[in-house]
Amino acid sequence: MATNMIPEKLINAKIYDIDNSNALVAVADVDLPEIEYLSESLSGSGIAGEYDSPTIGHTKAMKIKLKFRAVYGDDLVMVAPTPRTLDVRASIQALDAGSSEYVPYPLRAVMVAMPLKKGLGKLDPGKKMDGELEMSVSYYKVYVDGSAVVEIDPLNFVCIIDGVDYLTTVREHLGLSTS
Repeated sequence: MATNMIPEKLINAKIYDIDNSNALVAVADVDLPEIEYLSESLSGSGIAGEYDSPTIGHTKAMKIKLKFRAVYGDDLVMVAPTPRTLDVRASIQALDAGSSEYVPYPLRAVMVAMPLKKGLGKLDPGKKMDGELEMSVSYYKVYVDGSAVVEIDPLNFVCIIDGVDYLTTVREHLGLSTS
């Protein structure tokens, strides 16, 4: 992406279930997973105070939340206790500051997720039901403008950010290296 691009907003997004023939999962709002590293507060001799030390490549539990306007059946199927490979595809609007033209670019998030809880929402005539499905994410890969930027796979000791795998040496230390 050009350096004079100003990302502005989401144009739109769709969610697909790769394990179900790429079926459209839902018309839903999506809260993508937060990436938060495991950390420990350290203090003591040699430290003038305390600081939080993140553990290299180790993240806290990641979750995705889907917010549905109304119940329609397919969203209830998502509560089955089986892993789902979700493919969230979005288009982001950016402004090219040099030409003052809008330029859309793609965002894609692929994740393996298991359901944690499902709320059907509220029954209020003439209103959205606002049901939610929360899922635990065990694999997460994000592409921006076609390039893989983040890949987090805690079960296989993978933490790749901008092409750097921060757990390569850790895998070697643990005897998990394939080389």
